[in-house]
Amino acid sequence: MTKVVPCSSCRGKGKIIKDPCTTCREEGRVRTSKKIDVNIPKGIDNGQSVRITGKGEMGEKGAPAGDLYITVSVSPHKLFSRDGSHLYLEIPITFVQAALGDEISIPTLSGGVEKYTVKSGTQPGTVVQLRGKGVSNVHNPRSIGDLIVKLNVTVPTALNDRQRDLLKDFNAAMGDEYVNHKRNWLDKVKGYFS
Repeated sequence: MTKVVPCSSCRGKGKIIKDPCTTCREEGRVRTSKKIDVNIPKGIDNGQSVRITGKGEMGEKGAPAGDLYITVSVSPHKLFSRDGSHLYLEIPITFVQAALGDEISIPTLSGGVEKYTVKSGTQPGTVVQLRGKGVSNVHNPRSIGDLIVKLNVTVPTALNDRQRDLLKDFNAAMGDEYVNHKRNWLDKVKGYFS
């Protein structure tokens, strides 16, 4: 039986170094830590990578270095959530603002605000789309997503006696059609299933 293995002295390289380097152990390269500055492109998303040419592992025996890939982890924002290049935001408005209309300020990712006029009779969960106020696409910086805002009508949880009386007066002033809307809706549901 014959067994072929590399030479234990030269490791199959064909040369024996008389004074081998103790630092690199004859590999011709050493492992070190180095800090480098990285430009993170605008619009990069969680899990995407940045390639830095020539900053990776050194090649053997003077071969050029490979590339370094950095995988980005994006911290969540306090106000906005993200889906691709679109941003999402929920803004609370009062019942009075929804019923009568009002002008509100919508914050943008750049730190500014966009003025928006809430129309009278706005319903809870109304969605407003502000075009071009989202995030740039990392592959096409001219393509910018939208800011999609959901208007949430807040309901007061603690009312004083005067506020209760005013709401009762409002309810009475709206008439039977408004007061009985729940019953009318239930009638429609019953009609749907019959």
